[in-house]
Amino acid sequence: MSGSAHTEDFLNFDEAVEFLRTTPSTLYKWLQADKIPAHKLGRQWRFVRRELEAHLAGHSGGQSGGQNWGSAAGPGTLSSTATRARLHQEILKFASFLSNRRSALSQPLSPSKEEKMEFEASRLAESLIWDAFDQQSPLIHISPRAGRYEISYRSNSGLEQLTLISEDLFHALDHSWRSNSQSIHREDSRRLLLLRENQVRENPERSFEEVVQVRYEKLQTANGPRLLLRLWSAEKVAPSLEKAVQSEATRQTFLKWLSRSHGMLVIAGGPASGKTTTTLSMLRHLQEQRLAVFSIEDVAEILIDGVQHVEMAQRSDEALREAFERVYASDPDVVALGMGELGELETPALQSALRAAKSGHLVILHLDAKSHEDVSDRMLRALGRDYEDHLIGISIQRLEPTGRGSEMRATYQLKEYSKLA
Repeated sequence: MSGSAHTEDFLNFDEAVEFLRTTPSTLYKWLQADKIPAHKLGRQWRFVRRELEAHLAGHSGGQSGGQNWGSAAGPGTLSSTATRARLHQEILKFASFLSNRRSALSQPLSPSKEEKMEFEASRLAESLIWDAFDQQSPLIHISPRAGRYEISYRSNSGLEQLTLISEDLFHALDHSWRSNSQSIHREDSRRLLLLRENQVRENPERSFEEVVQVRYEKLQTANGPRLLLRLWSAEKVAPSLEKAVQSEATRQTFLKWLSRSHGMLVIAGGPASGKTTTTLSMLRHLQEQRLAVFSIEDVAEILIDGVQHVEMAQRSDEALREAFERVYASDPDVVALGMGELGELETPALQSALRAAKSGHLVILHLDAKSHEDVSDRMLRALGRDYEDHLIGISIQRLEPTGRGSEMRATYQLKEYSKLA
């Protein structure tokens, strides 16, 4: 920053969000794409007011972040002053409700400026997600109920009703989520990333960033549109390998396998066995080693920073092979296959994995299988005996109770193949 600038001309992240009339996640995307003038001091962003003013003057009508529910918005369109006033009161009422739950609203919404309503609705949409996140609920259900919409959180005991909102507010929140997300193959299936910067209590000058990944699914029912928001924290779903694999002996074996420059490594287990967490933690470990790590998936449910998640255009043999060719031409060190259910794509996936292993790449295969024999038989049918010369090892995983309430821990059965292990 310029030494001539005065302290009062500097804005922190939250102040810049307010100044630009956008949302934290949108501002974060602009920063990542280098679309906004900013300066990073340690882990914190700082902005110069005059630079932002000059940027806005040169991009009028471009990146203000404001949202407009025009006639194309469908039900809930703000077609009259009375409708806008009613929705504004609904936004403030819901904001107050979330604030009383100690939610993620960092600043109270302004009740006096109606022209800021779209901005406030966008902040409210983010705050609802952070409230569910703070309550450790992985799913938000928003369902039509006799002209209104019920918001419920998923818990171990079932759906717990949070509150009812008006149809106008439902469409305002829905518009915000759609405007700040990317579609996945179709318009009603979308992905959204939210960022929250928290101050460290012991040192107000330090902060850390929380990121929640949101999968948005919209379903048209006879009662009206219904939303499901699925929340993930990559730090929880894909922790470090040390946190994910608590057995020291198992972890050391995994680290030995992952140090190989080429070959196939199989992470397998039954449904709900924790194998996804293990696989993602391995990918996180490998990208931290400054390797080019790719994952070919039907739909990338969970994104790991630094891992290149490649989604197939459709679920078919041809689409899988096309995605593999594109990755293969991108100079990968590591290729992961099978995140999600392979099903009928298992044979072409195994054939692609063997090809990559033979040409000097490390391949991680994520399979639904309950025994080493099951994995070996399926690989034999798809690849013949040739696969054994290129297989590093197979891990069969399951979750077992720890004896401490509902807490579970992963246990592993490992089998090494001596030629590469």
